[in-house]
Amino acid sequence: MRTISITFLALLTYGTILGQNTNFSIYTDLTSALKNPEKVVGLDLSHSSIEGLEKALPLFVNLEYLNLSNQRLTQVPVAISKLSKLQLLDLSGNDFVRLPEQLTSISGLGEVRLDRELNMDMKQALEVLSGLPALKVLSLRSDSIKVLPPTIAKLTGLTSLNLGGNPITELPESIVKLKNLNEIYLDGDTKLDLKQAIALLGQLPDLQVLHLEDNQLKALPENMRDLKQLKQLYLARNSIRSLKLDLEQSRQLDYLDVQGNPMNNEVQQYLNRTGVRIKF
Repeated sequence: MRTISITFLALLTYGTILGQNTNFSIYTDLTSALKNPEKVVGLDLSHSSIEGLEKALPLFVNLEYLNLSNQRLTQVPVAISKLSKLQLLDLSGNDFVRLPEQLTSISGLGEVRLDRELNMDMKQALEVLSGLPALKVLSLRSDSIKVLPPTIAKLTGLTSLNLGGNPITELPESIVKLKNLNEIYLDGDTKLDLKQAIALLGQLPDLQVLHLEDNQLKALPENMRDLKQLKQLYLARNSIRSLKLDLEQSRQLDYLDVQGNPMNNEVQQYLNRTGVRIKF
């Protein structure tokens, strides 16, 4: 068992705050957690035995965080649907095909991670996830997604979407319906038609954070200026030698990460003069 005296915010990649607890315990062993299940708020079983988990899960009546990643699960335990207080669920690195429809009974589930799910029926998963009224953060990283189903548009409450590390070539036009989307990860998507993606993302009224690291980019498309609300742009580890920001871009942008790009001193000096916070 690990005891951590900080909010979940410090633990989570995507910034969802789970619960109001500032002093809680994350258990990493099911046997230990079952000694006082009603006191368990966080359960990380990503590196321990989950034998007997299906029967044990309903006992964790106050559980807010559950990590079952890397367990090679062929089926997601239906008993997860009994965790009425669950706010973050990590099922990454498993072998299941379908999500149980019963998950929609978890009304407060705000963040779901489904990274490295190579067998998952993406269309079915999105249909289930669309039934989660509180879902704001979704990670579909490294899922071998070539075509993102247009049903992604049903997840209208999303504020953060991670599509990084996929062989996706373009975004579906329906993505423009995600009006609450604030952040999107497209890093490591080396086959992506970035101009097409930006044309769609430019129609989102609140998109402020864009991740394009490790995309083998040599330049940015001209329509980048269509991202009117963009405040943070991550371009690390690309092949960009020169980068120009027009006046409007430099006014709206708060932060630019260009570390690992082959930019000479002249380009770096120019970027420094824009007034944008730069990470070289």
